[in-house]
Amino acid sequence: LYQIIAEVIDQRIKDLQKSRGYKNFAQRFPEGLRLYYQENISLSEIGKRWEIEWCKARRIFQLENFLEIVQYRTEEIFLDNLLQSLNKSRLTRISDEPDYLKNIAASIREFAWNKTFKKAKAELAASKKQMKNSLFAQLIRIYLSDSSYTV
Repeated sequence: LYQIIAEVIDQRIKDLQKSRGYKNFAQRFPEGLRLYYQENISLSEIGKRWEIEWCKARRIFQLENFLEIVQYRTEEIFLDNLLQSLNKSRLTRISDEPDYLKNIAASIREFAWNKTFKKAKAELAASKKQMKNSLFAQLIRIYLSDSSYTV
């Protein structure tokens, strides 16, 4: 999850750098995540600090989309790693029973949702003053403190 968060943050920075309207905020994206996930500051307040409208801050961060991308990539990588670790006899079983793979994918999705993303999604919808303590939020904070981003 930590690695995927790093990848998605880096990709979001690259996407912002390519955007005409938001390229000035690309290098500030990690700072904004820190403000949101560590300092518990709302997007509206971040917008005020950055002297932009709330709707522009919302478009820069796209927090629900950010979470969904991390969730999708987590499920994808977990499934890929699982398939690589299975021996050939199991792979034959999977190819002979397509529902077997669907059931594995559904189980992975449910596990990841319950372990990480359910609480993170609830935090996005909750009161602006609620501290973000989901595993997702904790790993974002750890990544930002470990990374070379100057915030």
